[in-house]
Amino acid sequence: MPFPNKLTRARKVFHALTGRDSVRTGPPALRSDFSIVLTQVPKPRTLCHRSDRPQAQKNHAATRAGAPEQPPHQMHHRFDARFSSGDIIMTHPIPKNWPQIVGDFIAGNIPRDVSGDWDHAFISAYQMGCELLESVGRAMETHRGATPLMHEQAFSDRPRWDDACVVAIKIATQIGQIRFRPTIDTSSGARCDPGCISTRAVPTPVVIADGPGTAPADTTPEVVELFSGLGLISDGRWTAAAETILWRAWPDEWGSLGFIGDRRFLAAVDQAAGTMPEFMRGEMIRLLTVSETKGATAAQRSGRAPSAIRETLRRVQDNDLDWLFFRCWRLGEGWLPDPRQGRLLEVFHDDLAQAVRSAVV
Repeated sequence: MPFPNKLTRARKVFHALTGRDSVRTGPPALRSDFSIVLTQVPKPRTLCHRSDRPQAQKNHAATRAGAPEQPPHQMHHRFDARFSSGDIIMTHPIPKNWPQIVGDFIAGNIPRDVSGDWDHAFISAYQMGCELLESVGRAMETHRGATPLMHEQAFSDRPRWDDACVVAIKIATQIGQIRFRPTIDTSSGARCDPGCISTRAVPTPVVIADGPGTAPADTTPEVVELFSGLGLISDGRWTAAAETILWRAWPDEWGSLGFIGDRRFLAAVDQAAGTMPEFMRGEMIRLLTVSETKGATAAQRSGRAPSAIRETLRRVQDNDLDWLFFRCWRLGEGWLPDPRQGRLLEVFHDDLAQAVRSAVV
């Protein structure tokens, strides 16, 4: 079967990691609390679910209060992504004032409530945008969004450039200021599902021409300025840097994921599988193990059939596996030894991370 289902892949990975054939014979003898497992490595702020964010915000704010301030925008940054294979290097300059540029755009395009706070309304793009506003020192996140700060703050742990680019693309898409042109689905030779094609017109459209591995898009002058400031477009077309950023925010109009045969993607999969830290290996084993006892207990409480409960638990664990990659893995670096170095944003619905996760587990 060319595309085994998730349970088949899970069983293969479980056998490779433990030497055992069944993923349902009970949990292995290891610590099951992820927060305990992660004490073996530096723990990033983002290792919590959004429901846990309020307390995490307080802890993070207290930590950052004593952090030395760094004058903003004084360094010209470069993003240097290197793969373990040694033969793939992507280097490009990034404008030094990109945090100000992306902060201005996001601050002006997330809805506000009557008090003037940004209100994400639990829409994914806006949720990520509120976190970015906090990370660039312009706001403090709240349960419903973010509260503007009277005085902007500068932190040494500015957000990662690649994460900020993904958030910017998602917000521009959310507010209808970019429309990706439909392209050929290279895996099947057919055009993508018409239901995935946006019919929303872009006001005063400006065309972004295709670039390496990318297709044209219609956007607004405001987004052109934003993407130029982030190094995603130059001379009216997508840059080489934009290619792998768009892997993480793959447009529906482009059909199925077109990068899964790319050697950089395949190298990233090999790297993720071959360099998996012990704490991550243990957590994956835990998530791949659905015990009969746990399923029976949940079935008894809910009144549903045990088989249905086990399938629900597997879906939940599948989602949790995605989150491991959202939080602890990035293209070009693989597993992050210290995610606090270049602050991570919670970029969920990351198409690239999910694709790598599906290939590894």
